[in-house]
Amino acid sequence: MTKYFNVDIDNIITDYELAYQHAKESFVDEIKRTDENILKVYTQDIEEYSKTLKNLSDVNNKISKSRDTLQHISDKVKCEQQILQTENDRLESINNECHSLGATEIELNDVINKTKEQLTQVYKEKKTSLKKLKREINSFKAGVNMYERFLQLNMNIKTNDTNTLIEITMKNVKNHSDYKVTFYAENENNFHLIDINPHSPTVMKAAKLYDQTQDIQGLLAFLCTL
Repeated sequence: MTKYFNVDIDNIITDYELAYQHAKESFVDEIKRTDENILKVYTQDIEEYSKTLKNLSDVNNKISKSRDTLQHISDKVKCEQQILQTENDRLESINNECHSLGATEIELNDVINKTKEQLTQVYKEKKTSLKKLKREINSFKAGVNMYERFLQLNMNIKTNDTNTLIEITMKNVKNHSDYKVTFYAENENNFHLIDINPHSPTVMKAAKLYDQTQDIQGLLAFLCTL
């Protein structure tokens, strides 16, 4: 129904009222002219009545036709009134629908604004979480400088509107160990450990210990020694 949004209802109603007023005035003028003609005919017929009855019959016929014309005009006016009322009802319905759509638009805008605020908050929390994790990784790297010759550490972040996964790969060329550690960032202070690959009983114990301590640096340092 968007095509009715810009309809000026007041102007349309005013146009219809002007048209109706014009039709009414024309109708009154027509009646006056008809009455004048009838009076003129009656006057002439009265003067000539004694001369011929035929002229009186003609006058009666003209009167009958005039009545038919008046009835036709009256019926036409009623029909136009019905059309005007129908159009007014339609415009009123459109107006009500426009008000309803306006209220719906306001509600949708509120939902959109709240969603934007929520997404902004989620983005800020994720950004803070990633900064914290990077600080811990960098701190861990700084603590293992002595192993730089044989330790390779990389971090890969996968994120979307709702989830953030962090994959850390750690290769120790000295003892040929190669671990992939996957975290899920729940919030800025909590990184849930999803998996450590490859699996082993020792790795599983380290995972359970991490669940208790949430110490990322300690977990990576332990895996570095395996």
